[in-house]
Amino acid sequence: MVNSRSGHSATLLDDNSVLVAGGFGSQSEDTAERYDPVRDRWTPAGKLNDPRISHAAVRPSDGRVLITGGNNSTGRGTVLSSAEWYNPTTNGWVPAPSMSTGRSGHTATLVNSIVLVVGGDDPAHSSAGAERYDPRSNTWSDGGSLSPGRTRHTATALSDGSVVLLGGEIQDTPVAGSSNYDPLTNRWEPST
Repeated sequence: MVNSRSGHSATLLDDNSVLVAGGFGSQSEDTAERYDPVRDRWTPAGKLNDPRISHAAVRPSDGRVLITGGNNSTGRGTVLSSAEWYNPTTNGWVPAPSMSTGRSGHTATLVNSIVLVVGGDDPAHSSAGAERYDPRSNTWSDGGSLSPGRTRHTATALSDGSVVLLGGEIQDTPVAGSSNYDPLTNRWEPST
């Protein structure tokens, strides 16, 4: 990479290049860059609207990349609710509607063309909430609630359209539990 960074996102684009966005260098970064593995070359990919670290990135079927939340160390550690789109055709960033709450260390998973954002640290604690974003209507809606809240977990979409959430932390304590999300009922259930 051209810029040193940690806590960034890396997302595969339709042309097989990789978008690297945000992260932490000497502070939260608002820079992005693309890596072309065929040419082994890095090129600038515009500037994010908000510097962010520990955010989530997901690429819906239209080829754009949605970045959600994170933490802005330049804003005194502000946990962000903002979201933004990267358009690989224009190589630019535009704001998306904000989530209902700030999140950092959360996941964003594509489920049947809907982006499911789960958990993370909100300004007060590990969040138990989830939100769904519909790129077609450009709106957020409630995504149910899991128990307990967690951060730094993984979320994987399964072939039946459900999502399994694994591990993570609750107030800096690692957990082994998992939860399943059913998009038809918009409910979370602990795994058996």
